[in-house]
Amino acid sequence: MAVEALYWNQGSIEQQTRDVSSESDVEALAGELLSQYEAANDIAPGIELRRDSSGAGLSVAVTSDGWALIHTDSSFNQHCTRGSNGDSDAALDVMWEEAQSVPQAWFVPKNLALRGVARYLADGGLADEITWSEDCS
Repeated sequence: MAVEALYWNQGSIEQQTRDVSSESDVEALAGELLSQYEAANDIAPGIELRRDSSGAGLSVAVTSDGWALIHTDSSFNQHCTRGSNGDSDAALDVMWEEAQSVPQAWFVPKNLALRGVARYLADGGLADEITWSEDCS
């Protein structure tokens, strides 16, 4: 099943879309965006994955040090990843439709985050091997 990826090129406020069907598709898009944003010394890029129009989705914050995932269900309940590293008070700015701060403690290694992306692409669920928190504020 193809899932819609929403993203914003560096320096643009115009939303872009691309169909993705595997975690390698998402990894390739993330790599393209990260290169753009790092070359401009900008904030981190973000990607929104949407399976349908219910409002549910998986938000992906991308850095060279790790990714943060925020899962939103159709009732707008959220779960966010929790890494073992990072100061809970520190945050990184990420560009989705607008810039938002994401706590550094939410970032996990990219390979682990890709398992979360794969699970979301497969069935919209949360990967069991990732630590998730309901405290996403």
